[in-house]
Amino acid sequence: YDNIVEKREAIIELHYLMLCISDNHKYVYERWKTIVTQMIEKDPGSPKINRLRVIHLYECDLNLFIGLYFRKLSQHLEDNKLLNPGTYGGCPNRRAIDPVIIDVTQTEIAMVTRRPLIRCNNDLKQCFDRLMSHLVQLNQQSYGLPSNIAKILGDFLQQAIYKIKTAMGISERSYSHTREHGVFGTGQGSVMSMYSCLTMLSRIIDAHMKRSHGAKYSDPTGALRDLIIRVLGFMDDNN
Repeated sequence: YDNIVEKREAIIELHYLMLCISDNHKYVYERWKTIVTQMIEKDPGSPKINRLRVIHLYECDLNLFIGLYFRKLSQHLEDNKLLNPGTYGGCPNRRAIDPVIIDVTQTEIAMVTRRPLIRCNNDLKQCFDRLMSHLVQLNQQSYGLPSNIAKILGDFLQQAIYKIKTAMGISERSYSHTREHGVFGTGQGSVMSMYSCLTMLSRIIDAHMKRSHGAKYSDPTGALRDLIIRVLGFMDDNN
């Protein structure tokens, strides 16, 4: 038993050393660059191309490496209140049901007060696959992501090789990013996808709020301050 514990600790130390080398030297390991892509049917038994969920299977230590830094970034954003209050997906202490409750309450208030309410619902398709990596990395650096981590992530996505996994196995042929045929986004399955979408959405809502009016709610008694609601977003679902 003691021998197993020692071996486990040695493996953990080796993984930690490898991550430190990558961090200090902005190095992307070759095995990180091969990504296995698996497509899952959203509707079981219906393999329609527009109803397939594309999942990228990253190396586990790469996802660990990304997760460690983005966890620090998430705490930094929350502690310093840098995120737009309309963002809910990927934020600590916020639930998917929260914007739904607010949305339902707005509708009920409009019904009771007989006031018009105009709503616009936007659900982006394949948002994780459509994020422009260079813009995402610049935006994340503006929020405090270290430049060396942004360099590693940028190089990794530029050099990544994608293979397809089916019931018959993993394909021998592959595809990758080129100037003529760009491969964008980080894909579902990557830890950075959630945080990339969160910071981009926060920045976009900030820009929207500079020109929008939103829905204003006032307390009839005047005891509470006025509340203006503009955009509520949980990842790519925005109202």
